[in-house]
Amino acid sequence: MLRKQDAGDLTNPVFTQVEIVSTIQEAIQIAKDCTQHCILFSDLKISNVELDDLQGGNCALVCSSATSFATTVLQATTSSWRLLADNLVITPYGLLINEATAITELLIDVDRALLPESESVTSHLQRSRRTDQSWNVMVRTLGPVDVQLVDGTIIDFEKSKTKELLAWLTSHRARPTRSAARTALWEVNVADATFTNVVSDARRALNQTHLISNSEEWLPRTFNDQLPFHVSIISDGEILESCIARAQELAPSQAIDELHRGLELVRDLPFSGTGYLWPDAEGITSQLVLNIITASAMAGELDLQRGEIEGVFWATAKGLRVLGAHEELIALRMRAHALRGDLAGVRGEWHSYERAVKSDSWANSQPSQKLVDLYSKINSGSPVLLAR
Repeated sequence: MLRKQDAGDLTNPVFTQVEIVSTIQEAIQIAKDCTQHCILFSDLKISNVELDDLQGGNCALVCSSATSFATTVLQATTSSWRLLADNLVITPYGLLINEATAITELLIDVDRALLPESESVTSHLQRSRRTDQSWNVMVRTLGPVDVQLVDGTIIDFEKSKTKELLAWLTSHRARPTRSAARTALWEVNVADATFTNVVSDARRALNQTHLISNSEEWLPRTFNDQLPFHVSIISDGEILESCIARAQELAPSQAIDELHRGLELVRDLPFSGTGYLWPDAEGITSQLVLNIITASAMAGELDLQRGEIEGVFWATAKGLRVLGAHEELIALRMRAHALRGDLAGVRGEWHSYERAVKSDSWANSQPSQKLVDLYSKINSGSPVLLAR
């Protein structure tokens, strides 16, 4: 039941008070007790006596059942609606599927908001610092971007922007907001519905995995700018960073396993083939490349000290895949060849490095003096582990 706040203002069409009644008699009593204009919406069958009582209380009635003496009737036809008695043909505004879905989700949110919460959404579902020991969804950014489940399954999304949204979220775990995500993903201002559709697509696809309990949400709905996401969604870049941090605290035999675990996730240059603008603009790509190089150099050095030559080549190849002609990685490979007495391999690495330097438009086309000295020392027969 709608009631006007100002009964004296007959020109103001806004009704600001809402009351819920369970019977027609209750509505009649409210209408009689106040002088305000009222509108009663009902799906009950209303008698003529009740109609008279409502009219006496300055109450208009909108109902779904047929009534006597109705002033206006909205009648459905095959292709439209007809408003009687003026015989006006009306085509009501229809909701798109995504709009109806958004309204349904809003009503669900309202019901959920009335329930007591044991802890805040953000603290439960998202933490700025976390480990990668248990995850359900991994956003792979160390190469072409895709989203992988813990069993190795790759998720397909309907919207092209959904993968980018998840990549952005895992790259901004400390403070993910809707406004920042929209600004990053679109160069121009887009409608709210466009962004909502992308978020809904992520929810739908992740809900089909059934990897979390019914009481949890992958991307919980909020009534502010925050865009939290479930703690079990992680990126391969975060896993690599965690591996580096743990390796620095472990013994060499354990550290090498940890570094190899992180480097196995490297497939190509971060975000390769995507055309995303925000990773480069925010320095995220550069940081990921630096982490890959760091892990490659650490693993290569540990393998070299243990005499694991093939491990040196495997680890350094991961780093050179994202930053060719990196001096430290080339030096490790040259020392590895020399350790097993393969001077031809040393020369091969040197010539490959020279070609890479000359083809790099950003370099000065001159080999690193450090590598020049190392190449000379190896050719002179100096002990390889000391020739750095």
